[in-house]
Amino acid sequence: MADEEAWSLLAGVKEIVVAKGKTYVRLVPHLNSKEDILKKTLGRSGTLRAPALLLGDRLLVGYSDGLYTQFFG
Repeated sequence: MADEEAWSLLAGVKEIVVAKGKTYVRLVPHLNSKEDILKKTLGRSGTLRAPALLLGDRLLVGYSDGLYTQFFG
């Protein structure tokens, strides 16, 4: 999913949680800038990082044990 298509998905959720190393970062589309969100959620190829998992109004992007433990136990 390229940047503008990804942005359509990202802008439509209440919270984006992005894996960053062993931790994660929480972003809110109406509080964080479009540029900041795209910078953190798109990979080197310019597409949405994988895995990307939509959970209701929250989007998890990337993988870290801490992130998945937080949301799935």
